[in-house]
Amino acid sequence: MKRFLVWPPVDAEDYGGTSAAAAYFSWFFGDVADQIVLPLASEPSVSRHMAFSLGSVGAIHKVVVVRLIEPGLLDGVTHVLMRSKTPTALPGNAKCFKMPGSTKIDVSEGSKTDPLYYYIGSPESEPQDAYHCVLFTYWLEGGRNDRFLKESQERLKACKARLLPGQPVSVFGTGPSIAEVDPKNHRFDASVICNTIVKNRKFCDALNVAVIVASDCHFHFSCNQYAFQFLSDLRYQMSNSAAIYVTFDKFAPFVVRKVAELQGRICGIPAGRDTFGYNFDEDFRVLPGESVVNMFMLPVACYLSDNVRLCGFTGRAPNDSYFWSHADAFQYQDLLPTVRDTHPGFFKDRDYDAYGETVGQQLSSRVAVARSNGIEIQSLTTSFYKGLSVDGSR
Repeated sequence: MKRFLVWPPVDAEDYGGTSAAAAYFSWFFGDVADQIVLPLASEPSVSRHMAFSLGSVGAIHKVVVVRLIEPGLLDGVTHVLMRSKTPTALPGNAKCFKMPGSTKIDVSEGSKTDPLYYYIGSPESEPQDAYHCVLFTYWLEGGRNDRFLKESQERLKACKARLLPGQPVSVFGTGPSIAEVDPKNHRFDASVICNTIVKNRKFCDALNVAVIVASDCHFHFSCNQYAFQFLSDLRYQMSNSAAIYVTFDKFAPFVVRKVAELQGRICGIPAGRDTFGYNFDEDFRVLPGESVVNMFMLPVACYLSDNVRLCGFTGRAPNDSYFWSHADAFQYQDLLPTVRDTHPGFFKDRDYDAYGETVGQQLSSRVAVARSNGIEIQSLTTSFYKGLSVDGSR
């Protein structure tokens, strides 16, 4: 029996309330835990629990909320989901054992019979809390899985083999300029779509969707209503297309547990390249970067075809105050506040101007590399990215 403990006791206000805290741990850890002990240090007067999806309470029966640590309550704990960066020993247990991959913690190694400590952080203050939560399933299952990586590489190869010689690949982003697209004009292309494009079923049904990409833990894999709607629409698109789903290899174990339709069709690609490249037959890794287009969509498209058409990558307009604007028909605008309510730390002190500039610089440099290697890249819709041109000129 895997008994997990959240330690030290939580300030329920960080999660939006006691019920919200229970839903949070139910969603992220309920698939791999038999019991989750959730001690409370305080309870709030204001609740934000409405940000959480109904799906997040599927394992709520595994969460035991306690207000007083009684003798023996922590006996048999196998994993400690530690919220603070400085390990705090459990009562009666002076040692800690660091879980592999948990680089946030620097602790002395104790007996392997001691609980395994894993850093998460409070969603109120830790900007990457959802990322740490999703990765927990990966580490719990043993970390790097060479068999899965080989299967993922073969799935991507098979996807490429299904394309006709010279068949273009159209890549779709969610920017406002995607409204300029008539999907019927791309029905003979192989399409790579990302994120909440799966919302628009009519649009997707008109395409030949080959690849679906999403890799943001806060927006796509979390317990908020936004993520739950995305996973629901993803399930529909996987059931109604022959597409493969591409994300980080470390996210795959968690996501497959949430969307059974991904089993056998998920392609998990690890990071690790030092320079931009897309020959995944020789090097099955991506170059880390900001945004889904830089990390996955562009290199995957260049791997599949030497004729790449970009649509809906509007970029950050001069009057945008957020990351960038999205087309309403491809975005859950009404559910965006649920992401902020669930993970407030992710949005604190963000320099959106600097982020947008970084995304643009990375895209320009990667497009330039691909073009220098003979890949034809056209932007068919309005874009503020300096490295893209509407007429496709080099």
